[in-house]
Amino acid sequence: MKTLSMDLRERVGQAKGTGSSYEVAKRFAVHDSWVRRLWLRLKHTGSVALRKRGGKLARKIDPEGRTETEAMAPTEARPDGRGTEKELPEASQGTGE
Repeated sequence: MKTLSMDLRERVGQAKGTGSSYEVAKRFAVHDSWVRRLWLRLKHTGSVALRKRGGKLARKIDPEGRTETEAMAPTEARPDGRGTEKELPEASQGTGE
């Protein structure tokens, strides 16, 4: 979806009260649901600016925890005594062949 210019957003926001959302949408060649959402945003926030988009998420595993997960590498012997994955036959690894 293409981001619409701030100039267009301001003009559509100022057009509130000059007609229905369908009429305003037709005049500015945008979708009527976009006009209604913009008018609701203007009503609730007082601005037609874009909402903040998501950013970088915080790490779920801290540096100390990462060493614990690296210690559980699949090349180590399994606790049930079946050995490592490298020692298992190809057919039992679930390749589907």
